[in-house]
Parts: sequence; structure tokens; C-alpha cells
Amino acid sequence: MHTPFYDLIEFERACGNLPPTTGPCVPDSATKTLRLRLIKEEFQELTEALERDDLVEVADGAADLIYVILGTCVRYGIDASEVWSEVHASNMRKFLGQHPGRKPGEKLRKPPGWQPPRIRALLANQPPLATRYAWLVERLDQQDVERKIEQERKLKP
Repeated sequence: MHTPFYDLIEFERACGNLPPTTGPCVPDSATKTLRLRLIKEEFQELTEALERDDLVEVADGAADLIYVILGTCVRYGIDASEVWSEVHASNMRKFLGQHPGRKPGEKLRKPPGWQPPRIRALLANQPPLATRYAWLVERLDQQDVERKIEQERKLKP
């Protein structure tokens, strides 16, 4: 199954950044600084596009920000697909039973008894991305080999 998260694993691998082999973790200072800078840049671009009502730039800015945030998850060893599923399920529980609704322009209010997403437990039990997505890295390695063979074949007279 092809997802944006797989694309980011592919991109990070192409940059020489393999997912951590230890599971979710805080990376080194240089990586954290880079991720913060990229997120701020893309957020600023999206904010400016929203203020200008520039639909094309909103689409581009939103995609760029998502791309950078998913890349951050890869660098931190966080399986964004699992976290997304947990957060989505938690958000959908806001609609179970009697919920208080919301006023126009406000966030949806949480119903009585609502429980937040269990991110801490999810991360504690998540295997390393390098293990979980080893098949993807292997497939990408195989594609690299096939590309190199094809390039060499084209170079031969």
C-alpha cells in the first residue's frame, strides 16, 4: 500500500537518512534544529498563502508542511500512520453518544467521558521503523540496483 508516509521514508532514505533502529527517539541537536527551521518556513509560507486567499499556494503550502512534518516523524522514528489512526479514532469518539456540539467558528467540544489518544502507550510499544518498514527499504535498494544496471546498459555501445 502506497501512502505519503512511505514516500517520506523513501525520501529520507534517498537523503541518506535511514529510520532509527531503536524505535521512537529524539534525534541529535542538528536534526532537531533543521526540523524546526523547515516546519517554521513551511508554516510561514502556508500562513501567507491563506492570508492572500491564494488557493494554489495554499495547496502547495499545505502539502509542503505535511511533507516536512511526516519527514520529522521519520527522523524521530515515529510511525505517523499508527499515530494518525489513534488520533483519528480519538477524534471520532467525540461523536459517540450525546456530545455538546460547537458554536460557529469554535472547535468541537469533547463529550463527557472522552479520552485523549493513547500516544504514550503507542510509542512505547512501537517497533523501530527500520524493522517495520525493512521491506520498503529493501524494495528501494532493489530499485536502485535495477536503475544502476539500466544506466550501465544505456552507456554500453
